[in-house]
Amino acid sequence: PATSPETPWRAILARDPFDSAALHGLARVLLRHGRRGEAIALLCTAGDDPAVLADLATQLAETGQRQEAADTVRRALAAEPADPALLGALGRTLLLLDQPLDALSILRRAHLAASDDRDIATNLAAALIGAGNQAYRSGAMVEAEATYRDAIALNPASGPAYSNLGNALTGQLRLEQAQEAFRAALRLDPANDETAFAFSLCLLLAGEHAEGRRLYERRRGVPALAPNYTRRPDLPRWKPGIPLRGRRVLLGAEQGMGDMIQYCRFAPTLGRMADAVMLEAPWPLAGLLAGMPGVDRVIGLEDAASGCDIMCPLLSLPLALALAPGLVPGLAPDPVLEAGAAPPYLTAPAARVARWSAWLDRSSPGRRVGLVCSGDPGHPRDHARSIPLKAFHDLLDLPGISFVLVQTELRAADRVTFEAAANLRFPGAALTDYADTAGLLAGLDLLISVDTSAAHLAGALGRPVWTLLPYCPDYRWQLGRPDTGWYPSMRLYRQDRPGEWNNVIARVRDDLAAR
Repeated sequence: PATSPETPWRAILARDPFDSAALHGLARVLLRHGRRGEAIALLCTAGDDPAVLADLATQLAETGQRQEAADTVRRALAAEPADPALLGALGRTLLLLDQPLDALSILRRAHLAASDDRDIATNLAAALIGAGNQAYRSGAMVEAEATYRDAIALNPASGPAYSNLGNALTGQLRLEQAQEAFRAALRLDPANDETAFAFSLCLLLAGEHAEGRRLYERRRGVPALAPNYTRRPDLPRWKPGIPLRGRRVLLGAEQGMGDMIQYCRFAPTLGRMADAVMLEAPWPLAGLLAGMPGVDRVIGLEDAASGCDIMCPLLSLPLALALAPGLVPGLAPDPVLEAGAAPPYLTAPAARVARWSAWLDRSSPGRRVGLVCSGDPGHPRDHARSIPLKAFHDLLDLPGISFVLVQTELRAADRVTFEAAANLRFPGAALTDYADTAGLLAGLDLLISVDTSAAHLAGALGRPVWTLLPYCPDYRWQLGRPDTGWYPSMRLYRQDRPGEWNNVIARVRDDLAAR
């Protein structure tokens, strides 16, 4: 009979149970046969040879023992290994642990020693992408771009490197170059929904609505967004080409509250075509949307959807209804609107208006101006859109104005500024839902807001709103214009340079003082 590959190693261990090479050799045999738990136990007793520790670190990382894996990598590196294959293995483990900057330095050493090793080059490219992603998330777009280009030089077949390069170029408003990068990424990986979705946002920002809307449907395959489109699996899903006329349609809630406020305007248009329109909404929006014309019923996310024939994501309505871009005289094409869809299309409930009118009556005399300086801290672009309250200090000193912080939460860093402001009120948790917020906005002369749902709500109500936008704005605001066809009552204030809010707030202050 054939000898088992374990036999020689077990023979050595029978003579010396602590033989490091035999323990390591047997562990590798067990790993090839899927016996990972036994292998890890052997590796833990096989000593501090860097090759042993490299294998142990990899197995610990792959089984989710992150801290133990990181500690083991540090032990291996303390021995100053020079073998490029070993360094490559340690760098790969750090990638598994989502530590791309640490992996980068090790993999660069390995690549210098073995520049023709494709595995090392591929892992080095992956580390560069990870480092680029960290720079991108911090807003360092130029650094991110350079890092992604280095990754492409190492691995020209890397779709993620091209896709992330597209994101970094979009962040610098170099939209034509960004589109080239996204197209290269999709040639390499046509099925990548995250790339297609990011490309769609770039196209829409550039005003290329036809291709942008088509690719925007690929958002359904993005893991972070997919739960929006997998609810109610028993209900047929709308896809491009399926008519909605004559059907009983459930419009599915998706993405953020601001997105839903912006796109619910199309529900009445669908209501003139469909037999019935039901609108799915999270509870904070339900009270506001319940009386919307053209909507037969508002359904909570957990409520039964009886009587529906098909489910269509709310943000797919412009494509589903084949709405052509409208034209605002003298300005670039805008992705809205047909007759009847223009604001105001939402109304603050009368009881909420009365409630907040009484609250506002206790303010100081003068104009009443709402302020929103920050949104959800969990938003992926919160670092770009939220502004510290202290940056509005000069604005809050304007005479004859009573300010209201139209937020439900106050960040800890903003509390000192709030407590020092004599003419700034904060309703906080008393704003129980968006119907409450609508009631409060109805009593204000103006809302000044960063790009959050409150700005959308003011626009949908037809209330005057000044929206402060980062250098690279969300796709819906397009580029270069001080207004938007989405909300005629809205004025846009744009950053001239990434991260620079002082000039924006100075313009707002001047305009508010002259108002």
